[in-house]
Amino acid sequence: MEDINQDGRKDIFWKNGSANNDIVVLLNQDTDGIITSSDFPTQIPIDGDVSTGGSVSVGDVNGDGRLEFLATNNSNIGVFENRFEGGALAANAFVAPYLLPGGTGAGPTAPTVADLNRDGRPDLVVPLGVNRISLFENQNVAAPEIAVNTVSPLQGPVGSTVTITGRNFSPTPSENEVWFGSVRAPVVSATPNEIRVTVPPGAVYAPVSVRKGELASRYHLPFSTTFSAGVSFDNTHFAPPTPFTLAGANYDIEVGDLDLDGKPDVIAEANALVTSFFRNTHTTGGISTATLTAAGATSSSAANAKLVDVDGDGRLDIVGINGRTYPNQSTLGVISFGSDFSTGDGSNLDFADFNLDGKFDIARTSPLGFGSNLRVNENQGTVGMFVNAGMFGTFGSNISFTKPAEGGGIAATDLDNDGFPDIVVTNPGSDNISIFPNTQGLRVNASSFTSRQDIPVGDNPSRIYYGDFDRDAKNDLLLYHGAGTSATVLILLHNTSSPGNISFNRIDLTNPSATTVAHIADLDGDGKPEIITVSETGNRFSIFKNLHTSGALTAASFAAPFNTTVTAPRGLTTGDLNLDGKPEIIPTRAAGFLLVYENLIPNPIITIPTQPVGGTFCYNAAAVLTLAATGTTNINYQWQRFDTVLSSFVNLVESSGYAGVATPVLSINLPFGANAGDFRCVVNGDLASPVFSNTVTVVAVAPPPPPVGTGASVCAGSPATLTASGGSPGQYRWYTVATGGTAIAGETNATYTTPALTASTDFFVAINNGTCESGRTAVTATIQSCSAPPTISTRPIAAIVGNLSQPLNLVPLIAVASGNLDVGSITVVAQPPSGARATVSNGQLTVDYTAIIFAGKESITIRACDTNGNCSTQIFEIEVVGDVVVFNALSPNGANPTFVLQYIEI
Repeated sequence: MEDINQDGRKDIFWKNGSANNDIVVLLNQDTDGIITSSDFPTQIPIDGDVSTGGSVSVGDVNGDGRLEFLATNNSNIGVFENRFEGGALAANAFVAPYLLPGGTGAGPTAPTVADLNRDGRPDLVVPLGVNRISLFENQNVAAPEIAVNTVSPLQGPVGSTVTITGRNFSPTPSENEVWFGSVRAPVVSATPNEIRVTVPPGAVYAPVSVRKGELASRYHLPFSTTFSAGVSFDNTHFAPPTPFTLAGANYDIEVGDLDLDGKPDVIAEANALVTSFFRNTHTTGGISTATLTAAGATSSSAANAKLVDVDGDGRLDIVGINGRTYPNQSTLGVISFGSDFSTGDGSNLDFADFNLDGKFDIARTSPLGFGSNLRVNENQGTVGMFVNAGMFGTFGSNISFTKPAEGGGIAATDLDNDGFPDIVVTNPGSDNISIFPNTQGLRVNASSFTSRQDIPVGDNPSRIYYGDFDRDAKNDLLLYHGAGTSATVLILLHNTSSPGNISFNRIDLTNPSATTVAHIADLDGDGKPEIITVSETGNRFSIFKNLHTSGALTAASFAAPFNTTVTAPRGLTTGDLNLDGKPEIIPTRAAGFLLVYENLIPNPIITIPTQPVGGTFCYNAAAVLTLAATGTTNINYQWQRFDTVLSSFVNLVESSGYAGVATPVLSINLPFGANAGDFRCVVNGDLASPVFSNTVTVVAVAPPPPPVGTGASVCAGSPATLTASGGSPGQYRWYTVATGGTAIAGETNATYTTPALTASTDFFVAINNGTCESGRTAVTATIQSCSAPPTISTRPIAAIVGNLSQPLNLVPLIAVASGNLDVGSITVVAQPPSGARATVSNGQLTVDYTAIIFAGKESITIRACDTNGNCSTQIFEIEVVGDVVVFNALSPNGANPTFVLQYIEI
């Protein structure tokens, strides 16, 4: 007994030993605490595949808080997943059982649930009789799930960013693998509900998928890699074919990254239905014979081979319609596949996760001569598990659904946008197609697809494909006809479905000759997929350009086909083999060749002629980064800063720290050095791949401290000499305003002499070290209230050449109007021109003519101040007279009989 419906009351359940209703639940509805038979009025039988013998127990196997039933029979264990969401409990609250083999020995009995390895997930312990038990380690994880309509945008160039929303993603980016078709994309960021990725080189028209652990989810609509505004196809748009030998070239080709080196490889059906591998060894430039290198083949046949990750290990395995599947054992640079195992045969096959359990199931049309049915096999495998199909195989046993005729093509995709993939098949023998809507069951079983819809399409329909031709978020269908009366008819079924109601409008197109196979791809990168066909009998491949603009699809939505001659083409696919963002056309030829037509359609290229320049900036200033980009229309910008925690660049948003984050000019506010770092800009534009600017570094440094200023006091009409300290000569900047303005030209030293002032004035000084400028310090020139300056009376000064003059007491000659004479202020401010030295000591003036040969008149200037700081100057005249000198010596030879008188004024 346990509380199965979470109402707080223990319910009764038991194993019904031999009936189809394997488990029976009696709901406890007691209300008064007195147990009577009427307290259990509701009996709920739960059917499954464990009917004979055994027992039942319960446990929360998947950790969701709800109890699963664990039932056994004579040989197996069944786990009935509890999906009860409240309300009245019913049998459909439990998923049909997941079967486990009982093990060796007697029949298994009631399992016990316990977390044996302490990983937080309860394991199973199953008794098998005397001295035997089976242990089952719990490896359940929640499958990622991409929500409907949430791969955005659904088109973009290589390098652009795409956002995927859903649930059960890993918040660790590296734990999410995102694939664009069959090439892996780099993950930019991740949360449990959102992943941001970059469109990878090699991406072509194909759905996006996410893998976490061994489980995956694939979006139902294809992504389109854009690179041009579209073209009218002509012979200039694809290069002449580059051939690669493929003996016995057949009709099926697939492209995918087999060795996880980031480059799409090619597999192609060849002799005896063996599938050959071509490793992508392209380096740079155009397609050449070095682009692909033959890398072996499957060990046996693999007809109509498809690439899909069967076991969830992140590598694409090969599955053929003849029942053989080859596990991918490739390593970087080496393509290798293991021995095949059986997965059941068919005419054509496709893959989809029909029950949303994170594993890709197989859907096949029956092989000719083996009944008219659709066969579906549920993927039951785990990583590294490759076991023949069956109850405990990698794929379960066939689940068959009747269809009108045997054989035919198949496509599996969500047609009505209800989140579950549906199946559509062609019926060559009954000239129609059949649609099998998915009933949204959580196990793949006989009730997974019901209410088959048949639509007539004309004689002998062959393969069928899907793509969103009008970009209305619904997959349309394309089919062609084999030999017969409709061999040149292409039918496009425009999807007009709504959830739970699948419907189409038919549009007919005409191929120039009988169609061999078809393909859907956006060849010119305008976001609209084209139809491509090959005709083995017509010796051509044809491109139907998609012209659709708006509204319903019509025959006019496609241009008349552009045809290219090629002898006896067979298979057809596309792939971006040289990683230039444009798909090549890849057909095979019956003569034994794989051909690659390089896509030459020009695409816009963004260039950045003006790159941003970083540098060192001052705290609290604004660093401005500027760039200019050209090359396409509607150019847009997104500045990014390197996040050292995430170790990646992240987009900036408008804030107090950053302005212009979506413009060519980014302004970075640097308060106290914040927001500095490494920056770059990603530039996007119409149909061009994103381009990154150079990464530049912005460094923020502290400004020097403000200088110390010393003011001065002067009388009105006088200049003042202001001083500052704290910097070096040449670093000072003197201003007349406290902020803003322009520094006074030429004033870069520690002193500044003002103009003559009539009022006290504040000046401002800062220190500029070449990078930063300090705050400004106010320095005041104070105008004092001054009386008249002293009056200095002049008096002639007499001196004799070669001697000191007689001291002259200047004090009596100076009269002051107020205050007292400042004797110490009496100084000589202009010396005699003769070179004599005039000095003043305690008011006494002396002029020294020693060793000065001069006679005549000259002057000096004297300055004196009162104690109020009032000063004046006066010129004093000096008269210098000479002594009489008689030269009376005679020369030795008597040649100098005369004498000379000097320094005598007559």
